[in-house]
Amino acid sequence: MATTFKSAVLESKLTINQELGASHVDGQKVTTDDLNETIVIDSGSSPDGAYAFNAHLAMTGSAVTIDLLDALVDLEGNVITMTAQKVRAIKFKNPSTANTVTIVAAASNGNLIFGASGSVVLGVGASLLLYLADTGVVIDATHCNLEATGTNGQYLDYALVCG
Repeated sequence: MATTFKSAVLESKLTINQELGASHVDGQKVTTDDLNETIVIDSGSSPDGAYAFNAHLAMTGSAVTIDLLDALVDLEGNVITMTAQKVRAIKFKNPSTANTVTIVAAASNGNLIFGASGSVVLGVGASLLLYLADTGVVIDATHCNLEATGTNGQYLDYALVCG
């Protein structure tokens, strides 16, 4: 029996604190947090969530493929096939203290979460959280692979929710 998905909570926050310096407002403190949000994804939300996965992925050579279709393993070790699902949310983190990791749609059967020619470079200790809502590409045999490149022996951490 597979792990049962209950919910995922995304908290995306960037709170900026500033102090004004013009003569008529000198010393006035301003906090900007208009884009902060908390999103809950579960079986009843729109969009829904049905599956969650996370991994501490080892780079073998300098690249590794993340197969979103039929190679994701749940917490109990079950391989779950994601046919006709979409990535709702995904977070990548580069735990390295020395090297960058680049994530892109794989050349073969690439999943276009970053668009047709997009990629992201995660610096040392950097992370990226994407909330795709219902705009993620449907996972199928021709839209399933992400590729991460870095350094042999390096890792990439990721967590994702599909629905």
